[in-house]
Amino acid sequence: MEELRREMSHGTYGNALVTAVASVAVTRLCLGYDSTFHLADSPPLPLTAYPMVILVGLLASLLGIVFNRSLLRMTSRKYPAWLLGAVVGACGGLFVLFLPEVTGGGHDLTRRLLEGENHAASWLAGLLLLKLLFTLLSYATGAPGGIFAPILSLGALLGYLTGTIGMAWAPLFTPSPARLATVGMAALLSACVHAPLTGVVLIVEMTGQ
Repeated sequence: MEELRREMSHGTYGNALVTAVASVAVTRLCLGYDSTFHLADSPPLPLTAYPMVILVGLLASLLGIVFNRSLLRMTSRKYPAWLLGAVVGACGGLFVLFLPEVTGGGHDLTRRLLEGENHAASWLAGLLLLKLLFTLLSYATGAPGGIFAPILSLGALLGYLTGTIGMAWAPLFTPSPARLATVGMAALLSACVHAPLTGVVLIVEMTGQ
């Protein structure tokens, strides 16, 4: 309701509540009670870590501006559908062979980051840039596909990259990169979709933290 800006009537809330409760109940019965992602390290954050959390939020806001403006600009231009589709398809095939993390929604990549898988900052930065560009190009083709999951994956990459650099330069003030990855997910989703409550609730639900 926050994202779609629908009217906030009793009927709207009632339908949403019944739908949400029913879907969660069915999901739990069929798939169990484990959360979508598992955080490797989840003690309460000390106050000394809050500046780094704020930094991730600021970086996510900037990336959200870049993402939204680039997306609108690319979708407003008229490219030959066959040419753009062929370019994106060829790039996608190469990425699947040599760097599969760039393609798809990024669920497996996000899971590995939240579980604390170590990566060099240069690899994370390159992957963030490539995934950002490929997501924009893929969406510009007009082919059916989601953009929600890639945004979460980009946010996780941004938070994890910030945490990795912070651990090298200011380890006493930096929580684990996996923790900052969850902050990045909620922050970038809020920046792109302009739905901060949805971002916070969604990440809490997906991580169980």
